Amino acid sequence: MLMMDCAQTKCMEDIKLIKDQTKRIKNYTKSLLGFSRRMPFQPQPNNLIELINESVFLVNPKLKSNRVILEIKIPDNFPEFVFDKGRIEQVVVNLLTNSIDFVEVNGKIIIDLQIKVTEENEKQVKWAVISIIDNGAGISTENMQSIFEPFFSTKPIAKGTGLGLSISKAIVERHAGKIIVESELGKGTNIKVFLPM
Repeated sequence: MLMMDCAQTKCMEDIKLIKDQTKRIKNYTKSLLGFSRRMPFQPQPNNLIELINESVFLVNPKLKSNRVILEIKIPDNFPEFVFDKGRIEQVVVNLLTNSIDFVEVNGKIIIDLQIKVTEENEKQVKWAVISIIDNGAGISTENMQSIFEPFFSTKPIAKGTGLGLSISKAIVERHAGKIIVESELGKGTNIKVFLPM
C-alpha cells in the first residue's frame, strides 16, 4: 500500500488503521501468553530507576496526548536487586496506562519509589515499593473486589482487555511480592507494588 500510487490521505488512513489493529492484536497475544505464564521468567540483578525511566519513555506519547502531568519522585541512587526486568516493566507500563486512562485532561500521576522494611513471620523483609498515584476517577467499593479478576474491566472494549491488572498481580506474586490498591471513587487511586529485595 505504501508503494501504490493512490490518494495519499486515503492510503495513510488505511495504513494507520492496519498498523493500530496489528498492534492491538500483538498486545492481546502478549497479554494472553503472559496470563498463561508461557513467557520465560528471567530474574537477574537490575536497576529499578532505569526501568521506571524506560517505562515513562514508553507511555510518554499517551501522557502527552491526554495532557497528563507526571511527577516522578525517585531517589538519585537505588540498590540493584534481582527481578525480571521485562516482566516488571510490563507491570509498571500497565499501571501507568491504567492511571492515564482514568484521569481527566490535565490530571496528575505521581510515581514514587522507596525502600520499606516490614516484619513478616518474625523476619525483617526489605521491599522496593513503587507507588503509582493518580487523581482520577477512582474505583468503587463494588469494583474493588473484582479488579484482579481476568477479563474484568470498566474501560470501553476498545481501550482494554481486562487482563492488565490480573497479569500484573501474577507477575508481582511470581517475584514473591504483593500489590496493594487504595482508592476512593472520584478521588483517585494509589497502587503500590512491593518487590522483595
